[in-house]
Parts: sequence; structure tokens; C-alpha cells
Amino acid sequence: MATDHGRLVAALRELRAGAGLSLAALAERTAYSKSSWERYLNGKSMPPRQAVRDLCRLVNEPDGRMLALWEIAESQWTGRAAAPAHASAPPADVPPQLQQAPPPAGAVRRLARGRLLPALAAYTLIVGGAAALLFLLLPGSEAQEGEVPPSSLPFSLAPQCHGAAARVEIRCA
Repeated sequence: MATDHGRLVAALRELRAGAGLSLAALAERTAYSKSSWERYLNGKSMPPRQAVRDLCRLVNEPDGRMLALWEIAESQWTGRAAAPAHASAPPADVPPQLQQAPPPAGAVRRLARGRLLPALAAYTLIVGGAAALLFLLLPGSEAQEGEVPPSSLPFSLAPQCHGAAARVEIRCA
């Protein structure tokens, strides 16, 4: 049992013993079974945060100190606690699945590339298809057969200015 987890367990035991509560009494007054309390108080498993709060409530103890102990013990129990830089072996109380080394950087890049390339290909097809549809469905800039070009229309909103006179005096037709 780790020292931080051991401190939490010892403090929980003191609270229970000080209140004279049996495991059966804890089970009756909380949402946790007698066997669960046995595991928590003997250090076999990490108690849930709510179990610590419930015990504090039962013995009329403010839960601040106990929850602080729980936070420290839980971070060590789950492996979230920062390991010392000089440590050569993982702590004995950390579950084996948390002791695995991260994959090599090349493997992560290959995995990302394996997922990224198909996604980029799909994106290209979707965007290209949408562009092709818009090109085909929207009216083009070239005049269709049988249409009169805009310059030969009898009325235009643009002023019809001519030559050098347009610079000095604007004459509109």
C-alpha cells in the first residue's frame, strides 16, 4: 500500500473507530456494502469520494481534510501523480495497465496518417463534387444561343460616355 493511500486508510479507520461504527453499521447507513467497506478500510481498494464524504457525515466530521487526503491518494492510486524524475521503476501499487509505455512517436504518426489520408480524400471528393455541380447547375457567363447580347439591348443602366470628353465633361447618351 502506498504511503498516501495508507494515510487515507488510517484516517478512515480512525474515524470509524472513534464513532464506534461496525462495518455492518456503515453498510446500513451508506450506499456501500459491508464487503466494500472492508476493502476500503483494509487498503485493498480505493474508496469512492462519496464513501469518504458519507463516513465524514456519519461521524459529524468536516470532510475537507479527508477529501484532501482522498485526492492525493486517488491521484497516486490511478497513476495521475507525477513520478519523480529519478525513479527507475514504477510504484508497486500502480495497476499494471497504467505502467505501459506510450507508443513510439512514429507509430502515432503512422496511425494519424492512416486516418488522415482517407479523410482528406473524402473531403476532396465532396468539395470537388460540389464545385462541379455548382459549375453545371448555375448559369454560365457565356450567352446562350438565341439570347441577345447585353450590348445590343435598347436600355442600359451604365452611362455611355465617349472619348476624351468623358474626362472633362461627362456626356451620357
